[in-house]
Order: sequence, then C-alpha cells, then structure tokens
Amino acid sequence: MNQKYYNCAGNSHLRVMLRKLLRTFYHRSKTEESKKRYSFLQNFDPKHKISQKINKKKSYTIAFLLPGLPAYSGGITGIFRLGTYLSDFGHTVTYIDCSNSPVAESKNNARINFESYKGNIVTLDSIQEVFDIGICTLWDTAYILKQYDQTFGYKMYFIQDFEPSFYSLGDLYFLCRRTYEFGFHMISLGAWNAQKIRDNFANVTVDTIEFPIETKVYEVANREIKIDKKLDLAIFIKLEPKRAPDLIPQCLILLNKEMQKRGIDLNCWIFGTDISLGMPFVKSVGMLKHDKLQELYRKCQIGIVASYTNISYVTFEMMASGLPVIEFKDGSAPSFFKSEELILVDTSPQDFCAQINYYIDHQDLLNKVVQNGQQAIQNRTWEASAKVFNAVIDSLK
Repeated sequence: MNQKYYNCAGNSHLRVMLRKLLRTFYHRSKTEESKKRYSFLQNFDPKHKISQKINKKKSYTIAFLLPGLPAYSGGITGIFRLGTYLSDFGHTVTYIDCSNSPVAESKNNARINFESYKGNIVTLDSIQEVFDIGICTLWDTAYILKQYDQTFGYKMYFIQDFEPSFYSLGDLYFLCRRTYEFGFHMISLGAWNAQKIRDNFANVTVDTIEFPIETKVYEVANREIKIDKKLDLAIFIKLEPKRAPDLIPQCLILLNKEMQKRGIDLNCWIFGTDISLGMPFVKSVGMLKHDKLQELYRKCQIGIVASYTNISYVTFEMMASGLPVIEFKDGSAPSFFKSEELILVDTSPQDFCAQINYYIDHQDLLNKVVQNGQQAIQNRTWEASAKVFNAVIDSLK
C-alpha cells in the first residue's frame, strides 16, 4: 500500500475515533447534568391539585423561587428589583435558590446584578418556615413550587417570557408548557407573554405589569446621534436562538462591506456573553455592570437587540441612554413599540443593512426615532410596575 495513502487513511481513522470519543464524552456529560438539573421531576405528583390560601393582612412573607443566582442576568436582576420594591412596600421578601449553591456565592452574584437589593437569600434545602406567598420565576421552579405546596400558602407565577419557545418540540417543550396549567396566579411581565398564554390555553387568567426600566440607573439622556466617518454599534448577543446568534454575524459581515463602500469605519461592540465572532471589526466586551454598559451606550450610535421572544430589558436601557435601537419585526418588539420609536427590520442581513444605510442618509429621522422612543418609555419605571404587582397582592382573597 502507498505509504502516503496509508498515513492519510490512518489519520482519517484517528479523527473519526476522536470525534466518536468526544461525542460520547459530551453526551455523557449532558446526561449527568440533565439528571441533576431535572431531578425535581422524580418527586413531582402530576395529579396533585394545589391549594390556594391567603390570610388577609397588610404585609406578607413573600418568597421568590429562583432556578439559580448567576451574575449578569437580566431576568434575575428584574426579580431583585421587584422584590426590593415589595420590601419597601412593607413585605418580608426571601429569595430561594433552588440550585442550592453556596449562599455566600449567591449573595455576591446578587450584588453584581443589583447592588442595593433588599431581602434574604436562602437555599431550597434550608427552608423550614411557611411563607404566605410563593412566586415561581422559571418553568422548572414551577414544578418545585407545586411540589412544596404546603410550604407556601398562596402560589403565584411571575412570567418573564413564554418559555416553551426556548425549546424544540420535545420533552422540555411540553414540560415547560404544562406549568401554565398548574393553577398558579400568573402575572406576566408585559402583555406579549400574557397573549401567548391566552392563545395557547383556554379559560386562563393572566395579570400583567408593564415592562419597566430602572430610571435611577438608566437616566433618560438627551443626545444627538451623528454618523460621519465612523459607525459604532452596541450589540447584545447570547448563544440563545431568541438573541439571533446565527443571524447577527451574517448581518455584520454584509454591513461591513456596505460601510467600506461608503468609506465608513465600522466598529461593533458585542456584550452579554464572552463569545468572539472572529471578525477584526467586532470586539467582545463580555458581561458588563450597569455603569460600564452606560459608557458603552454613550460611545455608540446604534444599538442592536434581537427579541424573538419577550422583549429584552436591554432595549429599554439603550433607548433611555439615547441610542436608536434596531429590533427584528418577527420578534415581540412590534407589540411594545411603533416603527417611529425604534427601527424594525426583517429577519435578513439585506434589510438590516438597507435600514442602516437609510438612516445614515436621513439622520434627522434617526434622531427623531430616539426622541419618540424616549417619550414612549418615560413613565415605565420599576416602581410603577411594582406598585401594580403589589396591588394584585393586596387584592388577593
């Protein structure tokens, strides 16, 4: 046999064996992770009907059930903001970490997310008291809340997204979907989630609070956007389908070619994850605290956010900071804003580039988008939304 051919064949065989080994290791690792993460299903009784009890009083002991307490999480930060305002309204608030991570680590992450949070952090394994109200915050915590029925008098579900859409059609999709039928009192962050649930389930009631922004952190900033020889984009991206991690790189490759034709230097600043897109004009700044995010927004001229499920807090933060924001038409953004308040584009690199080219040529309209957007969010504060949430609690019988 030809020695050269033999070596190539041998190398090819080795690569196949390595791929098989890596796949085996990956799937074994995922299986172990899955067994641990979804172990709550072992103790779940699907036939159990929850009880709803509330002893009417001025203030309650309220527990938020969290799937974990990671740092730099918009969803977790939102829960801490809501819990802090409920604490200010006189309730005793506890955050229960259902992942049972070390409390010291969780408290540190909580301070990264929202430094001035109020309330106590405990692990699920450590709870001994009975709470007046338990509030689940992600679909897997809904199973835990139902399992711990006797630990919580009244059960609520704070819904920040239509979570079945996170999964392909399979086990997790249906496990997630089932939680909307558990009988909890559901409160949606924004009307989009609530409508998705009503579209999928008959005879359900979903209260809503408006999608807010913390104006004490992201003050509405008056600024004029000018694009001449340089275009800086602030891009929120994560390795999740709802954040368009496959579409956005293609949009940026085409945009860079378009900007080169115009003699404009394109600089893209991606945040929200530590990924690198491997393009010289794209810089990853990772996960940033609020003050660093504000600095990034101020140095850029356009913000990019993909909200293919419920809209992101980042969209509101960018708008408050004086950035015109690009969102995709196929997502939830049209349910929250008019086309005069942000830039809506098709799910295609071509329309993405066409809209940016248009607004570079019509910068008076670009600045009008900024003004309209800021007018649309000026009364959407966390305090106002928390007051509505508290009013729902006050109305419980």
